[in-house]
Amino acid sequence: MELTDPQAAAMLLPGPAQLLKPFLREETTIARAARELGVPLGALHYRVTQWCRAGLLEVVRVEPRRGRPVRVYRAVSRSFVIPAALLGTADLARLTAGHSWEEEVRAAAARHDPLPDLDAVRVYLTARGNLEWAFDLAPRRNPARELLIRLRDASLFLDPADAEAFAGELLALHDRYRLKRGARRYGLLLDLVPLDRPVDPPGEVPGEAPGAAP
Repeated sequence: MELTDPQAAAMLLPGPAQLLKPFLREETTIARAARELGVPLGALHYRVTQWCRAGLLEVVRVEPRRGRPVRVYRAVSRSFVIPAALLGTADLARLTAGHSWEEEVRAAAARHDPLPDLDAVRVYLTARGNLEWAFDLAPRRNPARELLIRLRDASLFLDPADAEAFAGELLALHDRYRLKRGARRYGLLLDLVPLDRPVDPPGEVPGEAPGAAP
């Protein structure tokens, strides 16, 4: 859904938009959404009224019950497009600030695992005539480190269709865990981008040398 109202666009900026998440996922009531978000019922009721007036939220049905009937809401779309013309300088600054968590993830990764436990680096010529650098990693000496995984791999040789399929599988795996509510917050940085490095000639298998590292 493409927005045309600046006020509706402002409601989808970082901060206010977080409260809309339960209604984007499924049909729900204000009370259920408030419990999920951990916010006061009255505060969320005020937001829901604003979203309905802005055309972002709609009532899908009314459930009868003793006393006052309960309204069930959902977002009018699963995704929204905000034209740049609706965003002012301050709005753009807020969106840019939303990426500050990336620096937090990088800082935490450096703090928990600043350097690999490296014993040696081997440099050798492969059968294809390429230089390879292999890293001999010693067993981890500090089991208290909290960095769960650091994956850096430049050895994927894919067609664009395979790359898109791989990205889709990664997103599906991410979504499996995204809705969990654990006691600890974890950050993830993952980039899958085409590189300018040459592809091996046809018939040759990448990484053929034993112990080769990307």
